Amino acid sequence: IDVRGQITLDEASLTRTAVLDGAGLGYLFEQDILPEIEVGQVIRVLADWTPSYPGLCLYYPGRRNLSAGVRAFLELARELSRTGDTRAKS
Repeated sequence: IDVRGQITLDEASLTRTAVLDGAGLGYLFEQDILPEIEVGQVIRVLADWTPSYPGLCLYYPGRRNLSAGVRAFLELARELSRTGDTRAKS
């Protein structure tokens, strides 16, 4: 869709910032904006047209000798999925 307007963004963090600054509508992952939705800082539009999203799936080789980085990432992903924490920590 060719959208005309003052600003069009294709980067989630910039979109989030623009939405929070009141620049307009944004299409974002719910977990990226959920705290602001919960306190009423932003509202959902077209909620009836938004499909539910069960989360990400991770596919990786089932080899025994995964790199240390892949093993660490898998453990972190498992831990976050158990706790339900989907927000990135800075």
